[in-house]
Amino acid sequence: MKNFLLVCAMVLGVGIQFLPVGGQLNPQVERAHTIESRMEPPAHVQQILNRSCKNCHSDATVWPWYSRIAPMSLLIGKDVFNARKTMNLSKWSVQAGLSERSEMGLLTAACADVQTDRMPLPRYTMLHPEAKLSAEEKKAFCTWTAQESKRLAKQIREKAASAHSTTNVDPTKSPSL
Repeated sequence: MKNFLLVCAMVLGVGIQFLPVGGQLNPQVERAHTIESRMEPPAHVQQILNRSCKNCHSDATVWPWYSRIAPMSLLIGKDVFNARKTMNLSKWSVQAGLSERSEMGLLTAACADVQTDRMPLPRYTMLHPEAKLSAEEKKAFCTWTAQESKRLAKQIREKAASAHSTTNVDPTKSPSL
């Protein structure tokens, strides 16, 4: 019986390798759609994004060798798929729809996830300890997201004021008939 279970486990282990694994491809990154096309992160924040965010939250994922071996391939593929769906730094302008409000929401959520150690994922930092953020890096990242959110809020106010000024009619002047 013990040998039978061992043989079944081996067959299952080999058989699972033939399951199709989708999503381990990186779509072409179009610079015009990246977060950098909409914002200019300072160098230290860009380093944080590159080291701790972009491997999952962009279309520039570096797929390690173990990402091609089941069951890791299934777990990593799912994590990257979900990360890109939630926030894709390569498709920032497309995902946010060029909406300052959407960008502000994504930035605020990213800061909250970093502050609560939800991101980077603990299971990711186990295999990639260099992605773990120090308290100083978390503060720098959140300071930047807050500054960008303020800048975006100002853009929203300016657009609203501009739209309001072009639609207002001076009540002291009556239209000529």
